[in-house]
Amino acid sequence: MKTLFFSLLLLSLSIAFLAGCQNNKDELLNPPSDCDTTDVRYSTSIVRILQANCYLCHRAATNTGGPNLDSYALLAVQAGNGKLLGTVSHASGFLPMPQGGTKLNDCDIATIRVWVEAGFPNN
Repeated sequence: MKTLFFSLLLLSLSIAFLAGCQNNKDELLNPPSDCDTTDVRYSTSIVRILQANCYLCHRAATNTGGPNLDSYALLAVQAGNGKLLGTVSHASGFLPMPQGGTKLNDCDIATIRVWVEAGFPNN
């Protein structure tokens, strides 16, 4: 009887645990409806996001030890190796950025994703 009770308890806890897990991958792959990612450009869209969220620590004049992102060539390295998107989307295995700050909003992450997936053009 005890074995049956513990088996049912374990089964119930497992179901509750699995039901509580969410997969937010859809949020990252599909930008919010009010997010325009049709004309993503490095010179406007990406630089704007970097200025607002990254340049405080990641530019030559103020670099605090992380990668310098204040030129296209330097940012392209991070985009190409997956670190840019991994860090801003807080993906597993990456140091979440901005460090000690709030995660970028879904639209900014989607904008970066679109730019990276397009081959991170210098436009």
